[in-house]
Amino acid sequence: WWLHHPPGPWNLAASIRGFVNLSMDIYDRPEFVHELMRFCTDWVKGLYTRLGETGIHSIAMDDTWVGVGLDPAHYREFIKGYDIECVEAAHAAGLLVSLHVCGRATLLLEDLADTGPEALETITSSRSSGDVDLADAKRRVGDRVCLFGGFNEHLLYETDAAGVREEVKRCLDAAMEGGGYILRSTGQI
Repeated sequence: WWLHHPPGPWNLAASIRGFVNLSMDIYDRPEFVHELMRFCTDWVKGLYTRLGETGIHSIAMDDTWVGVGLDPAHYREFIKGYDIECVEAAHAAGLLVSLHVCGRATLLLEDLADTGPEALETITSSRSSGDVDLADAKRRVGDRVCLFGGFNEHLLYETDAAGVREEVKRCLDAAMEGGGYILRSTGQI
């Protein structure tokens, strides 16, 4: 099984423009943001088509910068539609998609699931660098997408083996019922 971690359109736009500049552009130059997102989306869709030709099985569409705490209205206006196009292109290329958003995603869970991926990751809790409660995410979108993450990997150096086992149990208790959950770290390792 091969998983590749290519950029999503928002991460590519942030790489081109710089995240701070891109964030300011939302207010100062919204038309430019849409032009840049169109360019990035078209490029990403072409990349996903090519990746489908390689025989890999899945991608983790990296839109990490969505997880900095974007306003849901901004996500819907400037990112969501483009993410949908990219997920559809990946599916057309025969790829499974995990939408990779680190950090703050609680206010976006339904919108992220609406983009059509098979999974959402990293389900980062406030115990790490995010704001997502794994049990809440399971209740809200766990019947629509697989949840992939939630394990606070900082415990690997902060506690003993019993503490790590307790964290694994917490994650499994929160999200494994009914299937659709993959235990993994929140992305810091």
